[in-house]
Amino acid sequence: MFHRRVRRGGNAIEVALTMPVFLAGMFGLMDYGWYFYNEAMTIEATRQGCRIGSVVPEGNTPSPASVTTTYISGELIDIGIRSTAPSTSHSSFSTSSGETVNAFVNTSTTPHRLECDTYLQFQPLVGFVPTPGFVLSSAVFSLEQPT
Repeated sequence: MFHRRVRRGGNAIEVALTMPVFLAGMFGLMDYGWYFYNEAMTIEATRQGCRIGSVVPEGNTPSPASVTTTYISGELIDIGIRSTAPSTSHSSFSTSSGETVNAFVNTSTTPHRLECDTYLQFQPLVGFVPTPGFVLSSAVFSLEQPT
Protein backbone atom coordinates (compact mmCIF):
# COMPACT_ATOMS: atom_id res chain seq x y z
CA MET A 1 0.00 0.00 0.00
CA PHE A 2 1.13 3.36 -0.87
CA HIS A 3 0.53 6.24 1.44
CA ARG A 4 0.03 9.55 -0.15
CA ARG A 5 2.04 12.33 1.42
CA VAL A 6 0.18 15.48 2.13
CA ARG A 7 2.06 18.60 1.01
CA ARG A 8 0.01 21.49 2.22
CA GLY A 9 1.65 24.78 1.34
CA GLY A 10 4.94 23.29 0.13
CA ASN A 11 4.84 25.13 -3.15
CA ALA A 12 4.05 28.42 -1.43
CA ILE A 13 7.07 28.03 0.83
CA GLU A 14 9.34 27.28 -2.14
CA VAL A 15 8.11 30.36 -3.97
CA ALA A 16 8.51 32.50 -0.85
CA LEU A 17 12.11 31.34 -0.45
CA THR A 18 13.17 31.77 -4.09
CA MET A 19 11.24 34.92 -5.05
CA PRO A 20 13.50 37.43 -3.19
CA VAL A 21 16.61 36.05 -4.90
CA PHE A 22 14.91 36.17 -8.29
CA LEU A 23 13.63 39.73 -7.77
CA ALA A 24 17.02 40.95 -6.51
CA GLY A 25 18.61 39.62 -9.67
CA MET A 26 15.97 41.19 -11.91
CA PHE A 27 16.10 44.58 -10.17
CA GLY A 28 19.90 44.48 -10.27
CA LEU A 29 19.84 43.84 -14.01
CA MET A 30 17.41 46.72 -14.51
CA ASP A 31 19.44 49.18 -12.43
CA TYR A 32 22.78 48.30 -13.97
CA GLY A 33 21.30 48.27 -17.47
CA TRP A 34 19.93 51.79 -16.86
CA TYR A 35 23.31 52.90 -15.47
CA PHE A 36 25.23 51.60 -18.50
CA TYR A 37 22.70 53.23 -20.85
CA ASN A 38 23.15 56.57 -19.05
CA GLU A 39 26.91 56.17 -19.18
CA ALA A 40 27.03 55.35 -22.89
CA MET A 41 24.69 58.19 -23.84
CA THR A 42 26.54 60.73 -21.65
CA ILE A 43 29.88 59.74 -23.18
CA GLU A 44 28.47 60.04 -26.69
CA ALA A 45 26.78 63.41 -25.99
CA THR A 46 29.99 64.78 -24.47
CA ARG A 47 32.09 63.58 -27.39
CA GLN A 48 29.68 64.97 -29.99
CA GLY A 49 29.21 68.25 -28.13
CA CYS A 50 32.95 68.76 -27.83
CA ARG A 51 33.38 67.96 -31.52
CA ILE A 52 30.65 70.45 -32.49
CA GLY A 53 32.12 73.16 -30.23
CA SER A 54 35.62 72.64 -31.61
CA VAL A 55 34.68 73.99 -35.04
CA VAL A 56 33.33 77.29 -33.64
CA PRO A 57 36.03 79.99 -33.98
CA GLU A 58 37.51 81.38 -30.75
CA GLY A 59 36.17 84.82 -29.91
CA ASN A 60 32.92 84.02 -31.71
CA THR A 61 29.49 84.65 -30.20
CA PRO A 62 28.25 82.19 -29.05
CA SER A 63 31.53 80.82 -27.73
CA PRO A 64 32.74 77.25 -28.27
CA ALA A 65 31.98 76.55 -24.58
CA SER A 66 28.40 77.77 -24.89
CA VAL A 67 27.79 75.84 -28.12
CA THR A 68 29.23 72.68 -26.55
CA THR A 69 27.18 72.76 -23.34
CA THR A 70 24.00 73.61 -25.26
CA TYR A 71 24.59 70.66 -27.58
CA ILE A 72 25.36 68.25 -24.71
CA SER A 73 22.24 69.24 -22.77
CA GLY A 74 20.13 69.05 -25.93
CA GLU A 75 21.43 65.60 -26.80
CA LEU A 76 20.74 64.25 -23.30
CA ILE A 77 17.24 65.70 -23.41
CA ASP A 78 16.60 64.29 -26.90
CA ILE A 79 17.62 60.74 -26.04
CA GLY A 80 15.33 60.72 -23.04
CA ILE A 81 17.79 60.67 -20.16
CA ARG A 82 16.88 64.19 -19.07
CA SER A 83 13.63 65.93 -19.80
CA THR A 84 13.89 69.62 -18.89
CA ALA A 85 15.49 72.57 -20.59
CA PRO A 86 18.83 74.01 -19.45
CA SER A 87 18.76 76.45 -16.54
CA THR A 88 20.20 79.98 -16.64
CA SER A 89 23.78 78.78 -16.23
CA HIS A 90 25.23 77.42 -19.47
CA SER A 91 27.47 75.00 -17.56
CA SER A 92 24.74 73.08 -15.75
CA PHE A 93 21.11 72.17 -16.15
CA SER A 94 18.52 70.45 -13.96
CA THR A 95 16.51 67.35 -14.67
CA SER A 96 12.84 66.76 -14.07
CA SER A 97 13.57 64.94 -10.82
CA GLY A 98 15.86 67.68 -9.49
CA GLU A 99 19.18 66.15 -10.54
CA THR A 100 21.89 68.42 -11.89
CA VAL A 101 24.00 67.74 -14.94
CA ASN A 102 27.21 69.77 -15.19
CA ALA A 103 29.00 70.17 -18.48
CA PHE A 104 32.27 71.98 -17.83
CA VAL A 105 33.98 73.28 -20.91
CA ASN A 106 37.48 74.68 -20.58
CA THR A 107 39.32 76.57 -23.31
CA SER A 108 41.77 78.48 -21.12
CA THR A 109 44.20 75.82 -19.83
CA THR A 110 45.77 74.97 -23.17
CA PRO A 111 45.48 77.23 -26.20
CA HIS A 112 43.44 75.88 -29.09
CA ARG A 113 42.02 72.93 -27.10
CA LEU A 114 38.48 72.35 -25.97
CA GLU A 115 38.18 70.17 -22.84
CA CYS A 116 34.69 68.91 -22.05
CA ASP A 117 33.77 67.18 -18.78
CA THR A 118 30.22 66.05 -18.08
CA TYR A 119 29.09 65.04 -14.58
CA LEU A 120 25.68 63.39 -14.37
CA GLN A 121 24.11 62.51 -11.03
CA PHE A 122 22.72 59.02 -11.55
CA GLN A 123 19.26 58.12 -10.28
CA PRO A 124 18.63 54.33 -10.33
CA LEU A 125 15.29 52.98 -11.53
CA VAL A 126 14.60 50.74 -8.54
CA GLY A 127 17.42 51.43 -6.09
CA PHE A 128 17.37 47.89 -4.74
CA VAL A 129 21.05 47.19 -5.42
CA PRO A 130 24.01 49.56 -4.92
CA THR A 131 24.94 51.49 -8.05
CA PRO A 132 27.35 54.37 -8.66
CA GLY A 133 25.87 57.76 -7.81
CA PHE A 134 27.27 59.58 -10.85
CA VAL A 135 28.41 59.24 -14.45
CA LEU A 136 31.56 61.04 -15.60
CA SER A 137 32.57 61.69 -19.17
CA SER A 138 35.48 63.57 -20.73
CA ALA A 139 36.53 64.59 -24.21
CA VAL A 140 39.31 66.81 -25.59
CA PHE A 141 39.36 68.25 -29.10
CA SER A 142 41.63 70.73 -30.86
CA LEU A 143 39.89 73.96 -31.78
CA GLU A 144 39.64 74.54 -35.51
CA GLN A 145 41.16 77.85 -36.52
CA PRO A 146 39.72 79.81 -39.43
CA THR A 147 42.03 79.92 -42.41
